[in-house]
Amino acid sequence: MSASNDAATWVGELDRLGPLRDLRVDPAFHAARLLVTVGGTPQGQVTVPLRGGRATIAELRSALITLGSPERVAPAPVASDPVTVVIATRNRPESLARCLRAVLASDHPALSVVVVDNDPPDELTRDAVAAAGSPRVRYVREPRRGASVGRNRGLAEARTEIVAFTDDDTEVDPAWASRIAGAFAADPELACVSGPV
Repeated sequence: MSASNDAATWVGELDRLGPLRDLRVDPAFHAARLLVTVGGTPQGQVTVPLRGGRATIAELRSALITLGSPERVAPAPVASDPVTVVIATRNRPESLARCLRAVLASDHPALSVVVVDNDPPDELTRDAVAAAGSPRVRYVREPRRGASVGRNRGLAEARTEIVAFTDDDTEVDPAWASRIAGAFAADPELACVSGPV
């Protein structure tokens, strides 16, 4: 399981084929939203209520029943075609830093990142990009506000055929970019993909 503790809902991952154990997180969390996988391949999501930051094995099993029986599924296709990740942000350098760490931990071998700083009030976002210390990350200042403005600017700055968008408050799975590239490699007619957040 993995987690982010920025809100009242704890977010993590649970492999149905792995050993189940009581879930214990910070007592400030009142629910857990779990990405349910089988052998690393996503099968769905469940939300489990927490009491004092805890859910028992029985409560987890009860939530998993709603997804039906666990089945081995074919792993999602992966590919190494170059991918540009666009992150539009404004005035959230700490959140962006976590997002960048997750994106840069990707297993994808040809990944680049464009961070679009929308109407920045200071240099903190630029500093967070510099602190990531990766030549794969490029900082772009955009004078206009708005998520759509930022995404469009990032799209214009991208130098690859495949462009993936994520928000500055997400922590993507290490296989995320490889699976996005794999979806396009598996179906040349594909124009766009989306998934659970």
